[in-house]
Amino acid sequence: MFIKTNPVSLDLPLSWTRSKTNSVDKDSFRLKMNNVHWISLARIPENQNFKQTISRLQKEYPHGIILRGCPPSIARQLRKRKFEVLPIGQEAIIDLNTSVFNTRSLRQSARSGNRHNSIHKVELNTKNNQRLKQLKKASPHGKKPQLKNLFIDTFNSFTECFVAENKNGWNAAITFSRVNRYKIQAELLIRKTDAASGTMEALLEHVLQYLKSKGYLLFSLGEVPFEFNSPMEQSIKSRILCRVGRTMHFAYNSATLFKFKNKFSPHWQTVYLCGYPKISLLSLIEMGIRTNYLKLIIFQWINYNKKLVKKIFTGRRIN
Repeated sequence: MFIKTNPVSLDLPLSWTRSKTNSVDKDSFRLKMNNVHWISLARIPENQNFKQTISRLQKEYPHGIILRGCPPSIARQLRKRKFEVLPIGQEAIIDLNTSVFNTRSLRQSARSGNRHNSIHKVELNTKNNQRLKQLKKASPHGKKPQLKNLFIDTFNSFTECFVAENKNGWNAAITFSRVNRYKIQAELLIRKTDAASGTMEALLEHVLQYLKSKGYLLFSLGEVPFEFNSPMEQSIKSRILCRVGRTMHFAYNSATLFKFKNKFSPHWQTVYLCGYPKISLLSLIEMGIRTNYLKLIIFQWINYNKKLVKKIFTGRRIN
């Protein structure tokens, strides 16, 4: 039902935001192997729709464009423009007019988190940006290579931030940006390794209440790549890509991420990787390098196979 309240003309790819700029401000990379441009993030003028934006981008990059995290409305537009469109995961969207914390387990978790934390919005400044970086390092994945160019990972004028903290400092943070006047999207959800149980649930509960009070209708928890909660038609290329992604679960466990987001009873919406004129294997490899995903795979493989690696580099025989 809530989907009808979200005008598709205002939809954007994941981590593209609305801003007060007069022109499109974007982060783009030329993928040298195919001479196409990957537009990873962008800031779009307030009243400019995606159709206007993509027309300008195609004129600017006539050799080719790749976009990720495209919702169905945008994927349909791009398919008409002869883009190759591959389903690559799902976006979890919460309807702010429903009661998310309506299960006993979620209510108990949020109460537990509230007992151990003070939750509030923090200002955008240099000091808090540094505190956010320290929190990332103290998170369960803080020592691993960090994914980049997939979401807004800095504290800046396009994001807002809520934190859960106690006398020892920040225990968790959620940053989010604005898609349009109806929808907000999460960028970072970070929790300290030793944060009290229920901290993230309590923090999310406060964020949802705040956004509802501001008149927003939808909150996106972001993407879960390579996972689909129901069977769907996929091309051979998309099936291979998702199969490879799920095989690399030791590096990026999308199934666990799906389980966490699914407990908030979101609407799951398919998101797409879209490329003009095609999405080549070489482009995907270069995107893997640009996002640190390949570095993460190597790091995690070595970590999970320390004994094997040690034997290889010490010249010992492997039995």
